[in-house]
Amino acid sequence: MGAARAGRGFRDGGPVVDRVAELEQAVGGDVPWRRLPGLHWDHDPLSSVVLYNAEALVVLDRNGGRITHLFSLVDGHPYALSGTCKAYQFLDMDWPSDSGTQCDGIVLQNTVWTPNHAYVACDVDPSRGTTGTSPAGNDAFDWYYPDNFNTYDEVGTGDPLAVTFEYGEGSPPADAPDTLPDLHTRLAEDHRAKRAGERGVVLHDVEAFGRFRKTVRLDGRAVHVTYTGTLPGHRVANEFCVDLWAAAMQGRRQTATVAADGRSAEVVNEAGLAVRVELGAGCEFSAAARAPQDPPTVETLRLHRVMTDDLEIVAPGGGDFDYRVVLPG
Repeated sequence: MGAARAGRGFRDGGPVVDRVAELEQAVGGDVPWRRLPGLHWDHDPLSSVVLYNAEALVVLDRNGGRITHLFSLVDGHPYALSGTCKAYQFLDMDWPSDSGTQCDGIVLQNTVWTPNHAYVACDVDPSRGTTGTSPAGNDAFDWYYPDNFNTYDEVGTGDPLAVTFEYGEGSPPADAPDTLPDLHTRLAEDHRAKRAGERGVVLHDVEAFGRFRKTVRLDGRAVHVTYTGTLPGHRVANEFCVDLWAAAMQGRRQTATVAADGRSAEVVNEAGLAVRVELGAGCEFSAAARAPQDPPTVETLRLHRVMTDDLEIVAPGGGDFDYRVVLPG
């Protein structure tokens, strides 16, 4: 990390990625479709994008085009600031009618969107999955099939510390899997295509959500997020768990607060560690993010969960907008 300490940043290379690649080789050996060792977590055929410097590290997944992990170095100690250690399962049960929706098991990969896992710079509506039949044959529950095939295309920027993703063309939503055999068929085709260097299975609804782009850039402890070409009402999730280890192991709680002028918000934990979101032009915090949390409502509970808080942003007029996430230092 000597070069990083001198002020240099890295994308998809450098000492951290090299070290991860070494560890992968030691424990897992070669994977046939892996072209960039150290960037294919858990043998994912889609390589992640990693931006980092001496102060912060950002991991983005091409499936969903979102930030899945944020880390910041504070006084020499690394903190995980996003995500949750819980699994991606969820249960939405209507007990009186013995019905509802659940999500579990094979319908998941490790970075899909679900109603209880929202990520950072995550496009809420384009990330939604489909509801279908239970693989277990349980008639009491519908089964939620997440966005396993939501690949964003990368567009070159010429900026070595940034990445631009485009939500582009894809098969229509009617082709989304809603049974386990359908999912198996799609996964097999996607696996074959990606190993052959092809785009793979992409399920996008450009008619509903438009063809838009977003650029994520790391500058010191600030993560800049810039959108272009969105449709009116585009929503972006920004879910944080400030110090994931302390929240999970010590029960340390956090509080989300939107500033009085509505142009910034913070998530602060009991130790004073804070993540701040500052809005640029063209966007605002959603009504659910601005609403009082007491008493709780369905909408506020959607954003404020057991260990996470989601500072959701909306672009009422669509078009271009931007914001930045300031990490603790």
